[in-house]
Amino acid sequence: MKLIISALLTAGLTILFHAMEKKGILDKIRNPWFRQLLIGILFGLAAIYATEMGSIQVGGAALNARDAAPLCAGLFFGGFSGIVAGVIGGVERFLCIYWGGAAFTRTACAIACVFAGLFAAFLRKVIFENKRPNPFYCVIIALISETIHMFLIFATNERELDTAFDFVKKCAVPMILVNILALLVAFFAVEIMDRGFTLFHRHKRPILAHFQLGLLGLVVLSALLTVYITIVVQTRIAEKSTGRVYEANLRAAVSAISKVYASGHFEDPAHAAATVCDGYAVGEKGELWVMNMDKVVSFGDFEGADLTEMIGDNPPLTLFTTFYEGDEYYLEYIVSDGYMLLASMTAPEALYLTNVSIYITILLEILVYAVLFLFITLEMKKMVTRNMDEVNDDLEAITAGELDRVVDVRTSTEFDMLSDSINAMVNRLTELIEEAKNRVAKELEIARGIQMSSLTTDFDLGDAVDVFAKTRPAKEVGGDFYDVYKLDDTHLVILIADVSGKGIPAAMFMMRARTSIKALAQTGISISEVFNEANNRLCRNNTNEMFITAWMGVFDTVSGEMEFVNAGHNPPIVRKNGTYSYLKTKRNLVLAAMEEYSYQSERLSIKPGDEIYLYTDGVTEAININEELYGEDRLLVYIERVDHDISAEELCADVYRSVDDYAGEGVEQFDDITMLCLKYRGKA
Repeated sequence: MKLIISALLTAGLTILFHAMEKKGILDKIRNPWFRQLLIGILFGLAAIYATEMGSIQVGGAALNARDAAPLCAGLFFGGFSGIVAGVIGGVERFLCIYWGGAAFTRTACAIACVFAGLFAAFLRKVIFENKRPNPFYCVIIALISETIHMFLIFATNERELDTAFDFVKKCAVPMILVNILALLVAFFAVEIMDRGFTLFHRHKRPILAHFQLGLLGLVVLSALLTVYITIVVQTRIAEKSTGRVYEANLRAAVSAISKVYASGHFEDPAHAAATVCDGYAVGEKGELWVMNMDKVVSFGDFEGADLTEMIGDNPPLTLFTTFYEGDEYYLEYIVSDGYMLLASMTAPEALYLTNVSIYITILLEILVYAVLFLFITLEMKKMVTRNMDEVNDDLEAITAGELDRVVDVRTSTEFDMLSDSINAMVNRLTELIEEAKNRVAKELEIARGIQMSSLTTDFDLGDAVDVFAKTRPAKEVGGDFYDVYKLDDTHLVILIADVSGKGIPAAMFMMRARTSIKALAQTGISISEVFNEANNRLCRNNTNEMFITAWMGVFDTVSGEMEFVNAGHNPPIVRKNGTYSYLKTKRNLVLAAMEEYSYQSERLSIKPGDEIYLYTDGVTEAININEELYGEDRLLVYIERVDHDISAEELCADVYRSVDDYAGEGVEQFDDITMLCLKYRGKA
């Protein structure tokens, strides 16, 4: 429990500092080096806590999660923090023997703590480019760090290899697991703080994550297989070696017993065997037991013990294993003249050097496979993921319209081909777009010609009126339109309108509206009924929800009376008795907005010399380089100042010139500009 609490303390410290970062509290410490120094000191204190209060004693070995503190500091908050935490934890571990700390692993543990800080700093700066590692890397980093820690215990205690082995055997697995726990808890907590619980939702993994998962499975499987083979092979070799040692010692002992018995000082060979075997060492820790032919121990600590069941049916000079009083033994015996000799050694003693070799091999394999995993995934990230990110950035730019962007990722043959293919595709796409633009431009030019030819400026209306109209689309074709025609010898229709939207859709809707209104007007119905029926027709099948502002008048060229309807259009400028003003009228709803709307007409009387100027909002909403509008006031003031004796065409030309001068050269207008002027001369 102490180990887990110590690991969670380090993870909790990571969570706390990350929360302070998110809330901007740490930003108040403006010097980044001082900020990292502070973080490193606090994580160094966490390392000290792991040494002094968070460790547990297992058979003389101290287990702790000290190295997790510099690892978390360096990986999550910066290399300098990791180095500071590692140095603080390492120095304290080196000095703690003066107040009761373990002396045997002093140097190894101190170096390992400093190494953890340096390792985290290197990974953060060089490998991860100041980004957090993913959980795969957290596991591998803790594995590498603690494996090196175990190697340092061997390296710094070569003369006491058996004690070092005992420490490593007890510490390796729990210390690796507890450091992995600290890093994973810190990682997932920080990720939840940044991304919420969507972290655990099912979503598509990036290609690197798939590769890492597969590689991790392959590495773990390979490591387990290698460890298993190593254990089996090393154990078999050790057993054969033990068997040879037993046989040599048994034969040597029998030979020595024969010589001693031949001296005549013993009454039988069994007594001579007891004398020779007393204190006889087999290998370093094995011993010889003397038995009678009934397999009962004749002399020694186990005198009288019946070993019949223990030996069983195993033949002489054959190594076998069995359990005796709870311990596993490697045994081999020989039968001589009236007695039996049994060579024995406990399994841990017999396989001691083998176990040391196995542990060192396993640690080395863990280190090699972990470094291999880290190296391969980082190379994968460098060679594939980063290059794919660069290609994706280029593709995003190309998709956004930068067709002159060139993909130039050439770190391998595959990316050479990919770059060339994308560039070739973009070049072909550019050619197709250019061809399409030319084709569309030609078609739009034809459409413009058709539209402009339908909006004639050549009106044969007699001498009573002077009428001129002109439109200038903002694009190749527009949505503004006008119409001027006679209903009979004395009645004249004038119409100006503005369709919402621009381009081809507006032009098509304009043609539909103009045709409907003219056809209805020529039936002889009232102007309000014309708009009522035209509105109903335009509302039907209006899937694009377009609408039209329109002003239409029917003018009696004899009496000077005009009946008109304003469907949401700009008020016209009227000159009466030499004075210009905006005509105040009721504005009905725009056409095509709502079916069955009832439009109301109004009347206007003008005299010879009076005039009406109609326009669309493209005139008053023309902008200059500062995006300031031309405006209704400026239009009225300008028309008041022009020569009143000029023709309707000259008046429109002057207003166009005024708008262009105000906008300035090169300022694109976003709306069609249309105007119509009627000057009433009176009866000829």
